[in-house]
Amino acid sequence: MTTSVKQSLHEIIDKIEDTELLSLHLKLLLKETQKDFFNTSDDEMISRAKQSLKSVREGKTRSIKSFKAEVDQWKKNQAM
Repeated sequence: MTTSVKQSLHEIIDKIEDTELLSLHLKLLLKETQKDFFNTSDDEMISRAKQSLKSVREGKTRSIKSFKAEVDQWKKNQAM
């Protein structure tokens, strides 16, 4: 079965537009490199929290408007 699936994918890849191929490639790369939030260790979560608190103390914050714009852009990129 794996061989037929791979063959089918190769045939699809040969037929799709370059932009679609690039989009698919980026999606697969992101999926491969993204770390699953729910698999984050307790130590890593504590480290992130400490770093966040340090940033706040240093005044390295952003407005809610800026944050929402960043989230909206992230959502658009995920929908590719």
